[in-house]
Amino acid sequence: GSQGGTVLLWATDTALRGVLLDQLAAYQRRYPDVRLQIRGGNAPQATVALRRGEADLAVVTEPPLPEGGLQRVPLRRFSDLLIGGPQHREFADRPLGVKELGQFPLILMGQGSGTYEMYSRIYLGQGMVLRPDIEVGSDEIIPALVARGLGIAFVPEFFAGPGLADGSLTLLQPDFALPERSISVLWDPARPPVGAAGKLLRFLEDEPVSDPGLPADPA
Repeated sequence: GSQGGTVLLWATDTALRGVLLDQLAAYQRRYPDVRLQIRGGNAPQATVALRRGEADLAVVTEPPLPEGGLQRVPLRRFSDLLIGGPQHREFADRPLGVKELGQFPLILMGQGSGTYEMYSRIYLGQGMVLRPDIEVGSDEIIPALVARGLGIAFVPEFFAGPGLADGSLTLLQPDFALPERSISVLWDPARPPVGAAGKLLRFLEDEPVSDPGLPADPA
């Protein structure tokens, strides 16, 4: 009957920004005696921690989907956007293929991340090899790099929104489809979350986050 306990949660930066910041704050207000221990990492690291019993829950971005055997519930669906800086506005009125995009420096999450794996497959499907010029460890820093003229990038729409609204970023159009993605909470059925972790899982399921809205066309 205790309201206390400890939850060990692994989460990607995208999951923290896209879902968890507000949700974890609300959970902590409801269960102030629960201690939240949060570890950051990419999706493969988070799922490994879950399988090793080093985490009660993992919240990651899909696709790519983790290997089979894990249970998942999508918390928020979103799309990526292709963004450039103000200097790319002349290219905003027509679709761009991967070969044409190759004339610009590309900024992307680094190797080992699910995002890198996903775009590697997309580029291979277009007959090109993915070769980012700048690799980073967090999606959140990418819009600032793009706004300063260091390249173009694919980023989740909720990271791009502020820059599109204030005109520091330019929305570009790829001529290939970008898959819908989701932020999902995962757990290992061999170690089902109980106690405070079970409460957090139910809280995340019962408190869905709406899809992010996009700003009006800055043009």
